[in-house]
Amino acid sequence: MWNIWFTIFGIAFIFIMTALGAAVVFFFKGEISSKINAFFLGLASGVMIAACVWSLLLPSIQQAEIYFKNFAFMPAAIGLLLGGLFLVGLDIVVPILCKKGKTTGVCMR
Repeated sequence: MWNIWFTIFGIAFIFIMTALGAAVVFFFKGEISSKINAFFLGLASGVMIAACVWSLLLPSIQQAEIYFKNFAFMPAAIGLLLGGLFLVGLDIVVPILCKKGKTTGVCMR
């Protein structure tokens, strides 16, 4: 019976914390300064890097130890590098496509 209450509490806690984190936007009316924007972007990127490391990279390294004994980090490192290169490529291509008017919905106005 305790397991059910722990599950309910865990889900409720995550929901409440997510709602409180999202409610921060109500404190900023209109434009925000570039320093605050940089702070929030840094905070979000730190959270995403932590999630990437703990949920994706470390389990992939553990799985790769079966096949690549001493080089278990290589699949994760290659995937991380390719993902970074893909994002850099998007940063280059999307503004070019937006100037030409070939995309809809991704261009900032």
